[in-house]
Amino acid sequence: MNEPDLEDWCDFSFTPWHLEREPGCPAQWKLSDSDTWTEIFKFGRRARKAAANDNRRPRCIIPVEVFDADLPPRWRNELFQLIDILPEIDWLIPSRNIRSAELLALEAGWWDFPEHVWLGAAVSDQAELSHCIRALLRIPVEQRFVVFDPLLGPINLGNWIYPERSGWLRKRRPVPHISRVFVRGIAGRFLLPPQAEWISSLREQCKIAGTPFHIDNSIQIEAPSC
Repeated sequence: MNEPDLEDWCDFSFTPWHLEREPGCPAQWKLSDSDTWTEIFKFGRRARKAAANDNRRPRCIIPVEVFDADLPPRWRNELFQLIDILPEIDWLIPSRNIRSAELLALEAGWWDFPEHVWLGAAVSDQAELSHCIRALLRIPVEQRFVVFDPLLGPINLGNWIYPERSGWLRKRRPVPHISRVFVRGIAGRFLLPPQAEWISSLREQCKIAGTPFHIDNSIQIEAPSC
């Protein structure tokens, strides 16, 4: 059975900034209004109360790009300060710029990622996954995940989803790994839905490794043609 989609699995979605497009001009990042930031502080207060009564930690996703080099560094610094003062929340940060994440985090003062931060690679196919996976596994973060947004082809997750592997002495040892896999909905009007065999293969790989597999309920999977 599939786990809920990424945003459904989280309790809150926080968008600290967004892209705005004006006719004839390139898209630019704009800081969200004060009401948006007020809401996350309200959620933080609810999270503190929940922490005293419930073992399940509240989860918040940041659905916009955090590690874009064009973002004003001060914005990222303020976001990281917010995350630091709300350790009762597990923060999920998916990014298409994982290879830049460690350097930009260091520039913002994060020498180590806090334990309550989950970092994810947002990719669409095997080539993108292979390109960024080693950077993701190298970053010292407690939880790592992959988001296929959207899924455009078959995927081989290899050993990246296994929490232990055999070393040269054949002893099992813990290693950095992908702890969750998400498949998002279709992004764009002209993209076809993922093929059933792509989804089935991902689900089976995760099942064998014991890795939670989440899929967007909006995805209409096309059955393979006869």
